[in-house]
Amino acid sequence: MKYVAVIPAYNPGVSVKKAVEATLIHTEAVILVDDGSDGENKVFFEEWENHKRVFIVKHEKNLGKGHALFSGFKEALNLSFDYLVTLDSDGQHNPEEIRSFKDFLEKGEKADLVVGERNFSLMPWKSRIGNVFTAKIFGMFFGNEVSDTQSGFRVISREFIEDILKEVNPGRYETEMNILTRAFQSGRKVGGVKIETIYIEKNKNSKFNPVADSISVLGRFVKFSLFSFSAFILDYSIYTVLNFFGGIYFIQANVISKTVAVIYYFFVNKYVVFYSRGNTVFEAGRYVFLVAINIFTTSVFLYLLVQEGDWSKYFAKPAADAIMFLINFLLMGKFVYKVK
Repeated sequence: MKYVAVIPAYNPGVSVKKAVEATLIHTEAVILVDDGSDGENKVFFEEWENHKRVFIVKHEKNLGKGHALFSGFKEALNLSFDYLVTLDSDGQHNPEEIRSFKDFLEKGEKADLVVGERNFSLMPWKSRIGNVFTAKIFGMFFGNEVSDTQSGFRVISREFIEDILKEVNPGRYETEMNILTRAFQSGRKVGGVKIETIYIEKNKNSKFNPVADSISVLGRFVKFSLFSFSAFILDYSIYTVLNFFGGIYFIQANVISKTVAVIYYFFVNKYVVFYSRGNTVFEAGRYVFLVAINIFTTSVFLYLLVQEGDWSKYFAKPAADAIMFLINFLLMGKFVYKVK
């Protein structure tokens, strides 16, 4: 199998030379991305301009790591390769460990994304906080297949690179999280290999913000929560009107109000929360199945709370819906929509 590497770099200093030299030993070619480095650092890119296996991509200004990776991905697609390696230029990823990724893939393991997993206990506190937090949140949604969600030392299949360029929006450091999210939500096989935990001078120059970057993983969940609340208001308003003014039995009122709300809910989740590009008819079919389960389940909860628990039917309704909230989020991302 053929491997190429993408190394994004911003004012890298002399460390980039060692990174490129060591990476060339294990790959067919290196795409070195200058993400708007200043004049003093241009020399570290210029020395590779005439190398036959090193391809330089330049940004006129600093766009962020995500954009640098995407520029490297696009350049790589002009080359012949099966897998693409991403690693940093600052010496915190050891190119010798590309062998570990190769061993994982070439001994029969099939994966579209393989992530280098570090030892959290050896990280500086700033990085440890962000990594532990995002790993826990990610694990809650997708399982524990990858313990290090923030690692930039990865190997990605050519097919998945093509998919990433179509489906993921480039940004800064959150892009790597978005790529990992895309892998799980599109049903890709994801693996992990243990790598050395290296931090130069305790990572004092890291641009990683453990609060802002970690919370980015919750963005979709926050939007889901807001639209869930708006759907609940619509649902509950119809339910209350039918009960209070229409005199309709509370179970029937729940079915009618839920039916109206879920139509609204389907489209806002498809186009605003999950950014789905899947076939609407197929997704609607899966969604109807999920809705049927929801209506049945909430109706059972309502009956138990009202008839057996002696709850007010107006308080029982939000309680029953709250039980289904998190279940809905997990099922929609995995079962209903083809998400980005």
